[in-house]
Amino acid sequence: MEAIKNTISKFIQKQKAIEIAKRKTLLDEKKKLILARAATLKLSKAKKLEALKKKKARLAQKKSRELKLKKETIIKLKLEKAKKLELEKAMKRKLIKAKKIELEKAKKLKLKAELHKKLTSTRKIVNPPSLSSRPMTLFLKDSYEKIKNSQQTIDDKSCRKIFIGLALEWKQLPEVEKLEYKKRTDILKEQKIKQVHDWWENTDKKLIALENRRRKYINTIRLKQGKIRLPHLIDPRKPKRPGMYFSIFLKDLANSENVKSSLTNTELMDYASVKWKQLPDDKKAIYIDKYKAQYSLYKEAVKKFKSSCL
Repeated sequence: MEAIKNTISKFIQKQKAIEIAKRKTLLDEKKKLILARAATLKLSKAKKLEALKKKKARLAQKKSRELKLKKETIIKLKLEKAKKLELEKAMKRKLIKAKKIELEKAKKLKLKAELHKKLTSTRKIVNPPSLSSRPMTLFLKDSYEKIKNSQQTIDDKSCRKIFIGLALEWKQLPEVEKLEYKKRTDILKEQKIKQVHDWWENTDKKLIALENRRRKYINTIRLKQGKIRLPHLIDPRKPKRPGMYFSIFLKDLANSENVKSSLTNTELMDYASVKWKQLPDDKKAIYIDKYKAQYSLYKEAVKKFKSSCL
């Protein structure tokens, strides 16, 4: 009985141990399941967090891209505006330049037209006082005034006749009376010299140059018409260029007693050319040296004149 009891107790103990083991295994399995669930939950949470982080990163990237795009678009718009403004400014500048050029062209054309008008007109731009006064002109003036005072009206034809008659009178006039007129002309010349010099000093040189251009233009027309040329305005203060060695020889020859006073200019020239050819080289050299000396003096005088004009 005791053996049976022992076996039963052993069996019961075994059964209890089996149940306890089963319970333990069940508990272990439960624990494992709980741990696995916890691990899965953790993993899912981590995954969710990672996904959220990724989403946030994507959103942040999107936002940064959008901001960049916005900034780029703003910069582009600003640049476009700046370019437009620059283009507008450039266009305005071009228009202003074009207007200026047009105005300058118009001014130039106006000046050209005015200049052409001045150059082609018969009216003098400047009129210098002349030094050239001859005894004959004084005689003609005096005698014409006397006739004018005696007569009431004088026609063009009668005026011409009067002057022809006066010219003949001058030729027949005695030398003493001619000398008186010569003295008067010399006095008048001396009086006029200062006046002429003052005029040349104070008058604008550009106007004088314009007057010479006008005369040059008119002379082309006058030559076609067969009329005498108008003389150019030359400063009387300017030193005169000396004549060549032949002209010096010609002067000496004309002043010499051997030459007849009745010879005309052409006859004198022919006679002088023959004499010059006959002249030996050593005597020709004297005239050449004279010319060189005169020319060097002339150059110095020109330099002084130019420096005084500045």
